[in-house]
Amino acid sequence: MHRSLLRSRWLAPGWRRIFSDYSPDYGANRLYGIGGFLDFNLRGHLGAEGEVRFLRFSQTYSVHEDNYNIGPRYRWRIRRWEPYAKFMIGNGQFNFPFSYGHGGYLLIAPGAGLDIHFHRFTVRAIDYEYQHWFNFQNSSLTPDGFSSGIAYRIF
Repeated sequence: MHRSLLRSRWLAPGWRRIFSDYSPDYGANRLYGIGGFLDFNLRGHLGAEGEVRFLRFSQTYSVHEDNYNIGPRYRWRIRRWEPYAKFMIGNGQFNFPFSYGHGGYLLIAPGAGLDIHFHRFTVRAIDYEYQHWFNFQNSSLTPDGFSSGIAYRIF
């Protein structure tokens, strides 16, 4: 990758980790997990975001969810504060009770959040997503949850 592209802050490669707390819309418990994200900022307010999330903690009967999402992001920068809205599309992976089955489903996920910038660090103070999984057992699944984390920009 060309170094001038990296210095332009369009693509912010670095170390990015998040912790998530989700209501899986399947069973009575909540799922917790880890993940990561990558931002690609265009000029002005527009950008894109990719994220992965592995909701593997607090499983009951081996039920867990993973998702891999990408989509546009609109952000407002007010000094170090950066509220944003996003609309993700992706693939949700679901593991059924007792590992009897595993399925992949198309999902959409509108969301919003707040990033706070400190030099090379960015704190993802809060991120909320409402996911809609299509064709889940001839119906739909609608997990939602919050994430927070930290990012370190290398370049």
